[in-house]
Amino acid sequence: MQSDWVSKVSEYLSLSLPRADDGWEDCASSAYQMGCEALAKLGHATMTDWGAKPIDPPNQPDPLPRWDDVCTAVLNLAQQRHEIDYRFPDGGVADFRTGTDRLIVEHDHIPPPANIAGGEGLGPAWCHEAVKSTLVALGLVTKDRWTRDAELVLWRQEPRAWALNVQSDPRFERAVQESVEAMPNDIRTTLDNFVKVDANAIADARSKWIESAEKTRDMVLSATGRVLPRPAQISDEELRTSLLWSRQYDIDWVFFRRWRLTDGWLSDADARRALEIFHDPLAMQMRRSVIRKLYPNAQIRNE
Repeated sequence: MQSDWVSKVSEYLSLSLPRADDGWEDCASSAYQMGCEALAKLGHATMTDWGAKPIDPPNQPDPLPRWDDVCTAVLNLAQQRHEIDYRFPDGGVADFRTGTDRLIVEHDHIPPPANIAGGEGLGPAWCHEAVKSTLVALGLVTKDRWTRDAELVLWRQEPRAWALNVQSDPRFERAVQESVEAMPNDIRTTLDNFVKVDANAIADARSKWIESAEKTRDMVLSATGRVLPRPAQISDEELRTSLLWSRQYDIDWVFFRRWRLTDGWLSDADARRALEIFHDPLAMQMRRSVIRKLYPNAQIRNE
């Protein structure tokens, strides 16, 4: 892995994130939000409510943020900007808008050929030269091919054109077992609480629902002078159903923040170096497998 990846990544992020008058906007887009956080964790910005604001001069942190998380943030941003395109093994382009896999040829435009060859369990891809040079600096690409280090990073993208079967890989299966057997007590307690939807959980949800409804009424009254009617009562069963759905996302965040395939459960110090890579398909697959093993009869949604 090249030693100058920090400056190369920071340059790519700063040039690719949406600009604002005094920094970068995240536009409420997950890829931009992760990019802003990566720029901040690399010491080039501070986070704001709307994105990130530059630091001049930059202040490179020690230790650096997790390399695999930074790689994931770069790939997410490149995909958001249509600067990377994962291809079928034969180099064909996927058109998932129609639900079929076929080469896209629109208005006599033929997509450029792949400029990253498949290998190490990964398929070919095309990407913009600015992205490619950044991936080279990160050690994901060398001599126009994916490197061995790239494989587990790309598992967190799970390109549909490659049809990866991560869950059947022995490394994933071992990680499931290790995640169950070496789970820290605080993580286990958190999961226990999330999968248990009892009377106390429903009462707490009802209090939050009432509080939210009252805040909405107060905001409308303050802004317009209108008095909204109080909402109809919500039943325990409706609250239970809502909780059974929402708890899956609560558990996802436990894995997004505290679990990585290469390291298992992160310590508090390691977690502080991590980026909040949400919408991580690898972490969600691990969540599904771990919950099935630990709580085979849990009623929460686990999809």
